[in-house]
Amino acid sequence: MKIGRGSGAEMRDKRRKEHDGTSGSTVYDSGGDWPSVERTVPGESYGGGVDPPRIGRFHIHGRLGEGGMGVVYSGFDGELGRSVAIKLMRAALDTDIEARPRLLREAQALARLSHPNVVQIFEVGHHEGRLFVAMEFVDGKTLQAWLRGPDGPRTWRQILDVFIAAGRGLAAAHEVGLVHRDFKPSNVMIGFDGRVRVLDFGLVGSLADDEPSPSSSSSQSLHEVPNPPVLQTPLTMTGDILGTPAYMAPEQYNGRRCDARADQFSFCVALYEALYGVRPFAGNTAWDALEASERGEIRPPPADSRVPEWLHAAVVRGLSPDPAARWPSMAALLAELDRDRDGPARMRTTIAVALATLVLGVWLSAVRGPGPAERCDAEVAADLEDVWDEQTPAGLAPAVHTQVLALLEKWKEARRDLCRGRLSGLLSDEMLYRGSRCLATHRQFLLRLATELAHGATDLEWRELPSPAKFAGCVHSFDRAETAMNAIVMDPEALRRIEDEVAEAEVAWLAGRYRDSEALASAALRDANELGHPPTVALALYHLSRAQDSGPRAALAGATLAEADLLAVAHDLPDLAADVALRRLRFAVYQSEHPHDGWVWYEVLRGRLARIGAQDDPREVEAHDYLGLVALTERDFALAEEEFLKALEGRAGAWPLLRTPALMGLGRMFLLRDQPAAAHEQFAEAREIIEAELGPAHPRLVPALLNHIDALLKLQRVDEAEAAASRALAIAGAQPGSPHLSLAQLFAARVAEARGDRSGALALAESARNALRVEGRTANQRVYRPEVLDLVARVSYETGGARAAIAPYLELLGAPEGHEPSYGSTLARAYTSATRLAEEAGADELALRFAAAARSFFPHAERAEVPALLVELALAESAALMRRGRTEAATTMIRSALDSWQASATSPDVRAADLHYALFSALRAAAPAEALPHALRAREAYAGLPAPPRAKLTALDEWLRRHDRG
Repeated sequence: MKIGRGSGAEMRDKRRKEHDGTSGSTVYDSGGDWPSVERTVPGESYGGGVDPPRIGRFHIHGRLGEGGMGVVYSGFDGELGRSVAIKLMRAALDTDIEARPRLLREAQALARLSHPNVVQIFEVGHHEGRLFVAMEFVDGKTLQAWLRGPDGPRTWRQILDVFIAAGRGLAAAHEVGLVHRDFKPSNVMIGFDGRVRVLDFGLVGSLADDEPSPSSSSSQSLHEVPNPPVLQTPLTMTGDILGTPAYMAPEQYNGRRCDARADQFSFCVALYEALYGVRPFAGNTAWDALEASERGEIRPPPADSRVPEWLHAAVVRGLSPDPAARWPSMAALLAELDRDRDGPARMRTTIAVALATLVLGVWLSAVRGPGPAERCDAEVAADLEDVWDEQTPAGLAPAVHTQVLALLEKWKEARRDLCRGRLSGLLSDEMLYRGSRCLATHRQFLLRLATELAHGATDLEWRELPSPAKFAGCVHSFDRAETAMNAIVMDPEALRRIEDEVAEAEVAWLAGRYRDSEALASAALRDANELGHPPTVALALYHLSRAQDSGPRAALAGATLAEADLLAVAHDLPDLAADVALRRLRFAVYQSEHPHDGWVWYEVLRGRLARIGAQDDPREVEAHDYLGLVALTERDFALAEEEFLKALEGRAGAWPLLRTPALMGLGRMFLLRDQPAAAHEQFAEAREIIEAELGPAHPRLVPALLNHIDALLKLQRVDEAEAAASRALAIAGAQPGSPHLSLAQLFAARVAEARGDRSGALALAESARNALRVEGRTANQRVYRPEVLDLVARVSYETGGARAAIAPYLELLGAPEGHEPSYGSTLARAYTSATRLAEEAGADELALRFAAAARSFFPHAERAEVPALLVELALAESAALMRRGRTEAATTMIRSALDSWQASATSPDVRAADLHYALFSALRAAAPAEALPHALRAREAYAGLPAPPRAKLTALDEWLRRHDRG
């Protein structure tokens, strides 16, 4: 049937004039391509300002794109631990009588739908007076981008599978009485999880919108209706249209009543274009094509097309200009498209092909002969034949050996469960595929671990061994949302190679080969990006961040972790996202200038663990170790003790080695509380556990020994401290390239200093100094360099005077560690001492340089230390200023220090006395009247000290006798 011009001629002429005045093909395009997370742009300006950090309760990651109605952001729902897309209406449109209802219409329409092929809406609200809609974040490609993909044209079967899924989303909308009105390839997303979703319902209308009613001809304006229900207000005013002309049904473009059959027409235009590479209606201009659609003039398919006739006929019927001649419904059209004319279901075929690429023996092949148990045991043995044998972990300490074997047994158990599920028919093809992919990844880790152990590795980062629950989750977690990591990929062999690189990087990190791990993870990241598999990119980033954090490039780890975090959340990888959150908590403690952020990351971690649904997850227990350290940096000793005790309670009955970080944390807390006896008990228990589990000469014993030395020195148990230092030096010295050797030398030097052995202390401190000068030091080593140089300077002063002590401080001033805010207390103390020594040596200019450096670190130092340091610094700096003739600046500095000190009025205080004496010295020549009260206060304070400074008292007495006190 062909539609003549008839009574619609005037309307079409108007449309043609409107169309000729436009340059694009879209009268109103509510979406377009939805960018992937890789194209998120953080912080760009919008509307004359900066993108908001939050919209409602959602954290904003960055901008995805923008269109005529507003901006779309990527964000994160911290309460529910999920990514979201947020459409924020432009301020200028928020009061628009048509635009605001249109966005509300989209929200209300989607809220009435719950279908896997329709984007899910979460929340509607207002931000600073502007309407927003928070919806499911779909990371992937639009159907338009998928069809134009770089890997060649799609087959008609692939195209049909995707369109059937999208059609189900449209059909679901029609079933609840909604019409999309703007279906096109750019409004369909194919997520990296493989699911197809229809989105952008901004033009959606109710099937009741166009029903004739007595009021339809009324001249009443919408402005006269205070609050019309949005889904009951017309989408179009007289003569207006919405949609994209290239995909519009004739009745829609001509402003006539539209129903679900208009969506069917748009669907068939898009399907025809996808199958044949051209749109169905020919014409030199878009208007000519629209008129061809009205006449039903469909161009013939290309001669070389392989699209079957039955499919062509189904699409052509949906393109009829007369709605009555089309399929009765989308459901009817889908039933025709989904008829199985060529054998097994396409999904089963796809999965079967993917399964065949897994090089895992006979996992999914038919097996004959023995019973199910014997078959599964044989498969497990075959899978591990070239991977593991009983002698592989023999060189490890017995306790670590036991943990590694427990991992192996858990993998075998999960592998048997998968085998039994296959043989019994209880697992679908998709479940088998995902479980096989997951276990294959862990098998690669076991293979690389076996190789590392075979090459002589005897020490592993035992705390970071994978949890056995991860292996079990390969078979027992199919109901979780984490499917993208093990989804079917186009190049499984390339993915297997990348996973092997990741496994090798992980094992190198566990063995302490941090540079090798970083190189391997970087290679895996590059290859994963080339493959275009974001879940594997996220995993590679995570392992790269761990290697960076532990090696000399720790400053880069924060940005790498942030990138891994964004991808893990965007691609719905809750287990990896939880790993990243824990790592970001740890990073806040050890590397960040803002350790308080650790509390935020703990809450994020809890939300992600709740998403997983794991009970008593060890990651939450480990988090309490880090939170205890955060509390220590904040000097909240009660909270620190509470957190460390939580960590100990959470590990009750667990592997004893896991208790040692909390014990060490409690020891540090007691030391800061000036309770060395209690600290000694905690460190001693940690030492006993490590010796029992790993042996008396294991490298992991060294940190416990060094921490114990601090407590023993405070208890003046120098002999025991010396014995501990000797053991630490022997263990670290026996390991080539040990990261603990320079630290052992530092602590041994401190013990020698306490014993009065200055030459021994200086020799040990110089050895540590030389070791810390080399390139490639880790963050844990660098943190001690200021303390080592301070110790060298201090002992040098005692043996050679002030000038001999200046050189180490100059080295510190020129080193990167000499400018690191996170070393605030150590550097404030060191540069204050340097100022005093330089002033004593008469190097006034150098003293002032050191003083400026010291003051820059006071804001980063422990608050309790700052007042005393300010006094010491003011005394030395003012003396240098006075020698340079800057008496006024010196007196101002001393007065400020005196005011801040707030010495007790009843107790003698040497610092207050020194400050009064300094003011007396500065004022006595030029202003003796002002100097007099300070001389009296200084003399009174000095006289009350147990060991008063005789030279200063004599000077004060002589001056006071020469001046009238009256």
